[in-house]
Order: sequence, then structure tokens, then C-alpha cells
Amino acid sequence: MGKQEYLSAGRFAALVGTTKETLFHYDEIGLFVPKRRGTNGYRYYAMDQIETFDVIGMLRELGMPLAEIRNYLEQRSPEKFGVLLEQEEKVVREKMQRLREMQRWIGEKKRFLVQASAECREAFEKDPFCPVGIHTLPLQYLVTNHSESADNLAVNQKIGELYAYCGQYGNRSSYNVGFVQKRETLETGNFLDYRDFYLIFDRVPAKVRYTVRPEGEYLCYYYKGPWQGIEAAYRKLFWYATEQKLLLDDRFYEEYMVDALTSQEMDDVYALPYMRDEHPVYKKDGGIPAFGEIKFSISNNRGCFGGCSFCALTFHQGRIVQVRSHESILEEARQMTQEEDFKGYIYDVGGPTANFRFPSCKKQLTYGVCQNKQCLFPEPCKNLTVDHKDYIKLMREIRELPGIKKVFIRSGIRFDYCMADDDDTFMNELCKHYISGQLRVAPEHISDNVLKYMGKPENKVYEAFLKRYARINKKTGKEQFVVPYLMSSHPGSTMKEAIELAEHLRDLGYMPEQVQDFYPTPSTISTCMYYTGVDPRNMKPVYVPKNPHEKAMQRALIQYRNPENYELVKEALLKNHREDLIGFDRHCLIPPRPMKNGYHTGGTNQGNSKQGSPKQGSQKKGKYTITQNTRTSRQHPAGQKSADNRKSGRSGTRKAGGRKR
Repeated sequence: MGKQEYLSAGRFAALVGTTKETLFHYDEIGLFVPKRRGTNGYRYYAMDQIETFDVIGMLRELGMPLAEIRNYLEQRSPEKFGVLLEQEEKVVREKMQRLREMQRWIGEKKRFLVQASAECREAFEKDPFCPVGIHTLPLQYLVTNHSESADNLAVNQKIGELYAYCGQYGNRSSYNVGFVQKRETLETGNFLDYRDFYLIFDRVPAKVRYTVRPEGEYLCYYYKGPWQGIEAAYRKLFWYATEQKLLLDDRFYEEYMVDALTSQEMDDVYALPYMRDEHPVYKKDGGIPAFGEIKFSISNNRGCFGGCSFCALTFHQGRIVQVRSHESILEEARQMTQEEDFKGYIYDVGGPTANFRFPSCKKQLTYGVCQNKQCLFPEPCKNLTVDHKDYIKLMREIRELPGIKKVFIRSGIRFDYCMADDDDTFMNELCKHYISGQLRVAPEHISDNVLKYMGKPENKVYEAFLKRYARINKKTGKEQFVVPYLMSSHPGSTMKEAIELAEHLRDLGYMPEQVQDFYPTPSTISTCMYYTGVDPRNMKPVYVPKNPHEKAMQRALIQYRNPENYELVKEALLKNHREDLIGFDRHCLIPPRPMKNGYHTGGTNQGNSKQGSPKQGSQKKGKYTITQNTRTSRQHPAGQKSADNRKSGRSGTRKAGGRKR
């Protein structure tokens, strides 16, 4: 008997036509284990295991789950296998019937697509704006990935993995994803086999595997149109190469040039005949509660150059701001005035960030966005275009339309962008006309250490904005709130920073009605920090609160006056040796023991109102008197309310709407 030959996992996988990952998975679940394990942990397989692996493959093709395959291999018998084959034969017959029906349907669709492709081909041949030509392209670096399946779901999953792989090392491409098409595949008539894809980098990407696409001459065609027409585009490339007697490589690169929408394209989208109503299926249940405000709100832009680390908006709308024309927005406002339930109020004219009406700088329109630089963080870029004139003009035009009483801005503004504008005109108009008692802004935190991980400006910028806001409100004779959106448990936020935020809210005499606890959002820098514990921008370790109980404590600290949060707040303070914040002094957050009535206020003036201190203000003669929600409002400390307000249980604040950054 000869010596047994053992193969490594990689060689065995190549021999049987699978992957090492599949072998490792089968080993972990006890389905297919190696014949031998090395002292170094490596797996080794024998040649006589090939037959068993083939049986597993056959059973998988028959649709048998892995657990049942394992049971079958343990008690393998011809009788059992025969019964299994009979069952599967029945299933196959039913599938064949369905496939024949599908084949007839595909035949009808193919006839349609042939006609569509012919029409597209004819249009392209006449198109003077998309000529075929030879262009010299620079050397570029490609980080690639491959999907075993061309299914859209599988491909998109692999593309996400590619973005995550590059993102964890701080590599952000200014290009959209590209695909590699193989000549042999195209010549068989398959023009939509998207399995190999890549991200482009103009410089060497850090710490990742990459290939080089060399500088040289490339035959290029700029195609714009439906998927059905991509065949015509490739046919035209082949035709041109034949006419010019060019030798083509075996690899074709498809790069998606998804540009920012023009104002005309934005107008065209919003001019489509939308129903402007909730789906009838919701009517029987009383409708969608929030729809009323959405129905009478207008989107004026898309995209955002704010660059918050936790926000995925820039990945699906882009960093280049795209806007609708004035006439498009005014036409939508006119349509609103014709609605039966319109009362004369437009609740919002905004978008991801209401006061963005232009790309951040002119260079973006030529060179795209900066790869390694943000527009507003850590401070506004010197090339930043700061101009509110167009937005001011737009809002004035809407106000002047017949049938419109008031126009509000509720989607939130970017306060650091406001502070970059030395002209008070926008702030004056904002405070005078477009605030319904509350202005929503998103400082997110007050600790500079946390803010740097968030990609938000330092707290001093927010403090300066509050002073400016207070000054302008005073000049216009108004007393109005600032409603800050806050986030707990963001990477970088320890219990020390969480308590610091609670103390800040104590000094304001304010308790937020809503708090967002950080959760990882795909593709963001914050998500990368959450999973790796490393800031990808400098590769330095960062503290990440992951324990659910710690996250609950951080969240509770922001709403420390809520009696339901008492135990969590007390535990957090004791664990962090901040017993000085437990007591009845004014600087304390909570009393030594839970109070039966009202919200916990810490100070000597323990609130007794059921509504308590989270809602500021007072009520006199049936009208709201709104106090300024800044550090200067300490004359209205938490828990101190007028007698009239205690009796009525009403206050001067209303619920904040959705979060915007």
C-alpha cells in the first residue's frame, strides 16, 4: 500500500472546484472534515475524500440542506438514497414545467428587447454627442473584487464589501464603481455579466491589494441610456475597431460616470405626475400620522457637503449639492395652494441641509470632490463658497405667492455654514419669518473630543451661533428656542463625556424629548470605528461604547430628569465617582432617592408638575411665552415654572421633528 498523499486546503479546493472558505465552513459544521491537521492549525485532505465531496455537491444540487446531508453521510444507504432520488425527481418535473412557462415568457421579452436594441443602436449611430474615439488615459490603481454570481443582490453585497475593505484603511475613491467585461463573454452575446468590479484611485491606495491599469491609449465610448441599449454600445465599439483595424485587448472597462443632476434634470424629476398623497391602503387605518407635514413641505436640494462621520447621506446623494430651479419650486408651491386641505402654511423648504443651494466650491464642478479633505470639517475650507442670497430670494418669492400665509424651515440648517457667512441678512430673515418657535440644529455633542470623531465643528462654533441667534432674535423682538439634536454612545464618547453633556443640559435648563443612540450605518467612517476600534483617518485607537447597558446609561444621562432613567443615571454617576452630582443642590443632576412626582431636577426646587421641566416656557392668558434656549436662559432653570403653567400642565415647546444634520 502506497504512502497516503495529503493536499493543502487551497490545492484540494482547486481540485474539486470550490473555495477554501467553503471547505473551512464545512469543517466547522462537521460536514466535511480534513483527514489530518497540522500542528500549525493547517488542514490537509486526502485524495480519497474527493468522492465524498462530489456526493455533497450532488446532494446540494438536489436542494438538500447541509444538516440533512450530514445526517445522510453518517447513515449512508442505497435505500435511503433511492427514496431521496424519487422525491427529487418529482420536484424536478414540477420545476421543468415552471421553466417551460418561463421560457415562453422570456421569448416574448426577447422579441421586445431585440426591437428596443435595434432602436437604441440606430439612435447611437446618429448620436453626434457620444462618438467613439481613442483617448489617452493616465495610470490608475484598481482595487478589485469578484462575485461568483451575477445576481444583483450578490453583486451589490460584494460591492459593499469592497467599499468596506477600502474604507477601513481610509481609502475613499472619488470615482463610482467600475466593472470589467471579458471579450469572450461579450462575443457570446452576454452583455450584462457583471461579476468583476473595481474602485479607481489616482494614487496608490494605502494598505490594500491593488492592480495597475497602465497609462495608454484606450478605445472609449460614452454611453447614456437604458440597460437594454448597452449591447448597441459594445457593437459600436467592435464596429469602430474593425473599421480602423485596431487590435483590442481582452478586457473592457465599464466606468459608471454618475454625475450630479443638473437643475433641469432635478426639475424634470419633480415635474413627474406624482399623486401627492399617501397610498389608499393607509386610509382605512386613519392615514400616516406624519404625512400632513410632509405633504406640505418642499425639497429644494439633494446632496450634502457637511461630511458628518456617522451619516451615509453622501454615499447615496453625493457631496455635490444639486438644486431645483426657482420656477420648479414655485410651481410646486402653487400646486399646494390648490389642495383642499391646505391651510396656507408650507412647513419646510429644505433638504438634507436647508441652507445649501450651491456646490461647496467651483472646483467641484471641474475636478469633483476632494478625496482627503472635507468642506466644513475641522473648519471651513478656504475655497468654500458661502452665499445665502439665492436661498433668501427663493424664500421671499414663495412668501409672495397668493394663498400662502407662512413658510417655515423645519428640516434644519447647518449652523457652522451660517457662521461662515459674515452677512446677517439670512439670519435676520430666518428669525423673523421662517421659525415656528423652534430652530432645529445638530451640534450632536458638546465635547470636542467626541465632535472630532463625529466630523462636527468644535463646541465653540455652536456657542458662537447661539449668541448670534440670541442677538438677532432680540433685535427682531422675538424669543425663540434652539432645539439641539444630540447623540449618545458615538465612538469616542466615554462616560466622562456623557456626564459632561448632561451637565451642559443642566446648565441650559433643557431636556431633549428625543435622543439618538448611535447605531452603525453602512459605509460610514463612524461605522468603521465602531467595528474596528480604530479611526481610519489616522489609524489611532478610539474608545467605542458597545455594551448595551453602557449605551443605555449614556442615553439616560441626556434625559436624566426622566424618572424612568433614575436608576441608570445614578448607576452611571456612582460608577464614575461623580457623587457630587447626586443631591438637592442646584448643580446636582438627580436627588439621592427617586421622587414620586415630576421629573428629577436635582436642585432645591423639585418639580411637581406632571409635565415637568423638559418642556420650557410658561403660559399666560392662553398664549405661549417662549424663552430663549441658550446659556443665557439661566433665569429659567429646570423645574421652575409659573403657577399658571403648573396648573395647566402646558408648556411652550412642541415636539421636535425628524433629525437633520
